Amino acid sequence: MRIQPCVAVMLLALGCVARADTIYSSQSAWDTAVPGETTVNFDGIATASEVVEYGTGPGATTTLDGVTYTAVAPTNAGDYLGVIGSAVAGVDFGVPTLAVGGNPPGPAALLITVPNPVNALGFVFDNDDSADVTITLSDGTVETESAFFPDLNFFGVTSTSGITSVEISDALYPSGEQAVFLSEFAFGPSAASTVPEPGTFGLSLMVMVALGSLLVRRKSRASAPTTST
Repeated sequence: MRIQPCVAVMLLALGCVARADTIYSSQSAWDTAVPGETTVNFDGIATASEVVEYGTGPGATTTLDGVTYTAVAPTNAGDYLGVIGSAVAGVDFGVPTLAVGGNPPGPAALLITVPNPVNALGFVFDNDDSADVTITLSDGTVETESAFFPDLNFFGVTSTSGITSVEISDALYPSGEQAVFLSEFAFGPSAASTVPEPGTFGLSLMVMVALGSLLVRRKSRASAPTTST
């Protein structure tokens, strides 16, 4: 079947609309946009002064409450994936955290995979030493977020397409050791995904009207009587 150029352009526009992501730095604003989310933390896994490890280097992984956490490259071979208790010396968050880090100094990266595609996810995080982390979503969105140890930060997103995973990574900083810390992770359907924003709705409506007009015109031409000479 041949698709007319104008139809192809309209379909492309619809595809662009369908992949819109909204980023949140406010946890309360994200919570409002995502009613009924599932929230998981790391309570009850390690005592206040304990570190429970799940392996070292890229490939170290664990699944907790249906969410899978994996250390991925460029994590060092000697870095561990584990849960750090709330009062472990040198980690002053006051709550249990999942971490990818350790020695020798170098970058660290954590991949989080949800059990099913979702329209929203959010998490409370930090890193060690470097000022920025790179957040990469499975739908192709890449964001750079600031984080300064030991302040916990929030990142959230709603999407009109399904998200299956997010990667949090930081680069090598001159002072040495790197780590990624996660104290809470939430995911679920998003109210924003079922009610288009005004601009998005307007564009979708324009595309649908244009497609409708095109189909009516083609039908009229096809049904028009022919004359013979």
